[in-house]
Amino acid sequence: MTGKEIAEIMNGLFRVHRQIGDLKYRVRLLERSVEAREKEFREAELNLSERLDSKRRALLVVDENERAAATAASELERRREQLNSAKSDREYEALKIQIELEEKKNDSLADQTLEALSALDEISAEIASAEERVRTADSNLNKARATREQESNKLKIEIERALARLKESELKIPRDFVGFYRRCVDNYGGEGALAPLCDGGYCGSCNCQLPPDEVARVCDGAAICCSSCGRLLFAPEQFAPN
Repeated sequence: MTGKEIAEIMNGLFRVHRQIGDLKYRVRLLERSVEAREKEFREAELNLSERLDSKRRALLVVDENERAAATAASELERRREQLNSAKSDREYEALKIQIELEEKKNDSLADQTLEALSALDEISAEIASAEERVRTADSNLNKARATREQESNKLKIEIERALARLKESELKIPRDFVGFYRRCVDNYGGEGALAPLCDGGYCGSCNCQLPPDEVARVCDGAAICCSSCGRLLFAPEQFAPN
């Protein structure tokens, strides 16, 4: 078998391996896209759950403040009634002091209630935003899953066809190349098993400069692995002699 014929076979193998690698990479990209959308959806749901928990706590605060305000208002009314029936100046002055304290307490509770209601309004707005984020994330996830389903089926068909072409090409490998080829595929994977000569004298995988005699032997069709990276070298068709 001539160097040119071997170069054609090895170049064909190299192209098919790269095509298979590219197709598998595209499948992985689809999976990563779905995984990213799933993460976004989980984060959106967690954010919404946290906002809902905040609302429940805020409602408890509002309820506690309202009950405390009602109790304080009742106590203030009771003190005022006592003031009207005070039996001495001393008792009257003491009740006035108590009423002033209760009024301050009522004012403070009213302020706290307003603050709690304002916080509740803010949380409600955050919940609306969080719900919209969940809806958007859910929509994006469904789209990513649909795209993965549609594109993955196409890519799998292309991969199967490429694998069939690879098997046909591997049947053409010269006997003295088979051992080197199988070992490189096992060690580096199909896409990384082969390395073309670049610029006439460099390994296309590690860019190591090769001795001139090795370059000549590779171009003549010899089975040689790069002494630096271990890849099986082959000559681009334009470098191989007839």
